Amino acid sequence: IKFPDPTEKVVKLLESIRKKAEKVKADRFNIMIAGESKSGKSTFINAYLGVELLPMDVKQCTSAIIEIKYGSSFSLKAKYAGGREKSITDEKEARDFLKKNAALDDQYRGIPVPTINSEILVKSGLRAREKGKNISISDADIAAMLASPEVQSANIHNYPDYENRIRDYINKRKDRWEEIVTGIEIAFPFPNEDFRGIHIIDSPGIHARGGVAEITSKYIENADAIIFLKPVTGQSLESTQFSQFMENVSVERNKGALFLVLTHIADKNGKDLRSLEEEAQKQFSGKLDKDHILFVDSKAELYAKHFAGTENIEDELRRLKDEKDLDPFVLAVHSEAYGPIGDGGDFIEKLKEKSRFNKIYQSLEAFGRRAHYLLFADLLDQIITLYGKLWNDLDFNINLLRQKAEDPNELAKKIAEVKQDLDKIQNQISRGVDRGVQKFRGDEGYISKTAKEEVEDFLEKVGKIAPDS
Repeated sequence: IKFPDPTEKVVKLLESIRKKAEKVKADRFNIMIAGESKSGKSTFINAYLGVELLPMDVKQCTSAIIEIKYGSSFSLKAKYAGGREKSITDEKEARDFLKKNAALDDQYRGIPVPTINSEILVKSGLRAREKGKNISISDADIAAMLASPEVQSANIHNYPDYENRIRDYINKRKDRWEEIVTGIEIAFPFPNEDFRGIHIIDSPGIHARGGVAEITSKYIENADAIIFLKPVTGQSLESTQFSQFMENVSVERNKGALFLVLTHIADKNGKDLRSLEEEAQKQFSGKLDKDHILFVDSKAELYAKHFAGTENIEDELRRLKDEKDLDPFVLAVHSEAYGPIGDGGDFIEKLKEKSRFNKIYQSLEAFGRRAHYLLFADLLDQIITLYGKLWNDLDFNINLLRQKAEDPNELAKKIAEVKQDLDKIQNQISRGVDRGVQKFRGDEGYISKTAKEEVEDFLEKVGKIAPDS
């Protein structure tokens, strides 16, 4: 007919459909971890995965995004600001690299390094390289950054030499900006096979006022779940950083996927925790789904998993205590389990109760399942929208040809051909949607069958339980 290809008008929609289709097929669940300083992001990730993968003695991270995904063997790939990449397959070497590149020198702790790296050093370095010049950061550039609200409010400890340390950090690193690690990708054979489809993104931290760097924003937009960690120790639940984080543009678009996880609860008794939960529900009512506000202790979960793989708990407790590598709450839990009023056999279970990580697993599993079906529904909606646009375009062309026709017989032939195309599209829509509906709905659908199998399996297992056990 010599009309332009109608798909040229829907390129963005086609790209979106292809991306969503790939996500549905990949069956991957992206979790973005963000949080305040000292909230224990690395400890949380290790506890969630059930393996001590990230160094936990790091007080402040650099500006690197860390991506963790399943792999048949341990491997690490690092990306540098200058464009260089480094691959490591030796596990010990990879762990040493993480320790070195996920931590800061003591003298620079307390200054907003992620902001300085991404907004000053890397951007200035890339601009200089593009112009073929050496990097140059003027006093005016540094003064402007120091005056920004984010950097001003980052000095929560009111360090007297705060500005001097920032200037010193910039001056010492500006000629080595290309060596700043901006991204680390870790592949790891998780001990729990259920985590194979999970992809964790550990952000380099948020600005003092809850803002995020540009690179972090891109990851947030593609996250299926966003977990913001905040410690409950030594402060109220009210948090300017979290409120500002929620107002971030990237987070706003994905607010339904946001979870607030309050950490470091091991030293709280039941009454205090109930009070904190009530306060949290009141504080964030209307802002977050109540099922998305969780209280956990990552260390308690790590201890539970550690002792579960220990032959002699008493010997291991003594060893950790002698090495001064044991948190006081562990001994309190042990005393509760094995002391005069303890029942002698549930030390590990009591640690799990203390950690409350079962709520994390349950919430994310339920949310992940729902999110995947919603993604599939959204994909079908976009496909129907695409066919609607193509249909309208073809219909418009039919009318245009009818108006401009010179040979009625030739026009009728062309119209018949286009109508055949329309019928094919209509049949494809009908068959495709019907197949999708039949697969999932009804008594013989995938959902009903799976539910029935789960119920039968559950009843069979219950039936095997001795009533007097």
